[in-house]
Amino acid sequence: MRRFAEPAIRGATTMLLALGAQWLLHEAWPEAPFPPFGFGDWLIRHTPGDLATEAIERLGHFAREGLALSIVLVLLLFGAVIGRAGWHVFAGGAAGVTLLASFAAPISPSGGGLLAAAFTGAVTAALAKFVGDSERETRPRPGNAAGAASRRRLLSGTLGGVIVLLAGAAFIGRATRTGPRGTVVATVRADLAPDPGFIEPAGITPRVTAPTDHYVVDINLDRPRQDRDRWRLKITGLVDKRLSLKYDDLLTLPTSERAIYLQCISNIVAGDLMANALWTTVPLSSVLSLAQPKADARTIVVRAVDGYHESYPISLAPQIHVALGMGGEVVPQDHGHPIRLLYPHHYGMRSIKWITSIELIDGESDGYWQERGWDREAPLRLGARIDTPRGGDDLERQVTLGGVAWGPGAVTGVDVAIDPGEDSLRLDASGGVPLNSGAEKTTVTSTVSWQPMQLERPLSSDAWTRWTGTLALEPGEHQLVVRAMDAAGPQESLSRSPHPSGASGYHRVTVRVH
Repeated sequence: MRRFAEPAIRGATTMLLALGAQWLLHEAWPEAPFPPFGFGDWLIRHTPGDLATEAIERLGHFAREGLALSIVLVLLLFGAVIGRAGWHVFAGGAAGVTLLASFAAPISPSGGGLLAAAFTGAVTAALAKFVGDSERETRPRPGNAAGAASRRRLLSGTLGGVIVLLAGAAFIGRATRTGPRGTVVATVRADLAPDPGFIEPAGITPRVTAPTDHYVVDINLDRPRQDRDRWRLKITGLVDKRLSLKYDDLLTLPTSERAIYLQCISNIVAGDLMANALWTTVPLSSVLSLAQPKADARTIVVRAVDGYHESYPISLAPQIHVALGMGGEVVPQDHGHPIRLLYPHHYGMRSIKWITSIELIDGESDGYWQERGWDREAPLRLGARIDTPRGGDDLERQVTLGGVAWGPGAVTGVDVAIDPGEDSLRLDASGGVPLNSGAEKTTVTSTVSWQPMQLERPLSSDAWTRWTGTLALEPGEHQLVVRAMDAAGPQESLSRSPHPSGASGYHRVTVRVH
């Protein structure tokens, strides 16, 4: 058993060392392949839509981390198997996996990428040979009692090397993924003057989300890192002038600073995948005008470097923003550097990042997630969240509440109910008619007492709306329920899962009053 286990353990450990070295190289040289990322991103893009949706609904955004961990475990198992076959086989197998990963990645390897893949494969093979040679030198021989101790030192040294490599990769990654810095000053700045009539309660979400606090969701295990100086935006299709624009070309257009609310379509009710950042933008219509669209152009197809794509009717171009900056600086790498699109009042899946090309066509085209069964238009669902108090808080009788609200248009009101009860909420949602009453209407009326909250003036028509209010509660346990309203009426009360059109339902918290 020991003769079987020892080579397998050495193989798995050496594979772990190779993965650590590959990750370090990848963080310092993004074109160098890292197999868990390359294979993982290939699987993400080739997974059937139903299966991808099932993974998202069951695991949320841990699905991506779970996939990466699974691939690492498979590679360690592969290392254990080929480790038993000998070090020459291990070196060739590990290097081959590295080269294969470079072609599995969604961004096809360029000349530099092939060089990086070849270099990474050579490093992997050299590491395997070094460990193999060291292992042979420490192999026990008759009368050599120190052999076992030497092999233990080799194993501990290998694991120590793994730790050093992983720490180095994490340090380099933190530095390189921040991306280039630089101030971007809008032609028209946002009006950030506070609303004098709104008293901000403690614990409420900040009015503006800092770039470092903005949620990040995409389809990648390894997010793209684009060089702004080498990046180009190609505009083709039904245009009179085919263009290849540099970032600085876009900066010559008049820009405005604007607060824009984004939410991921897979966000649960009152989840954290929402933000309200300041963006420096130019209308998409202004960018397209440089290429002079033809009269028969109907649809804008936008593609990103990672294979993501979206489409919009050309009539919507004035409403869609091209973001050139975020929070007064260039757009960070994780948020689409150097530019991205922002489609206000729609879920974030429609605000494509890392864009590289725009094509105008005369037909229709589905986006990446529409092809996988999600809503084609994906307008935001009207909703509200209670930020303060939080569930489980122990409170005084006079309670100050606060939170945020959002929707497909302007939020006109936010109400809070105390201990409404499920039956009353369902009755209230049906307009006073029991949901199981059939076609014949009754005179039953709702017993829910909704209390209006105060709204803060939003920073823009595309921003979220914060709200606050004070309630008097009796001692004991209470459930607080919030709803938002717009020009069409109150939000949908029925609880729905995120797929395919975004989650719905009231947010509620339970508190104790003493």
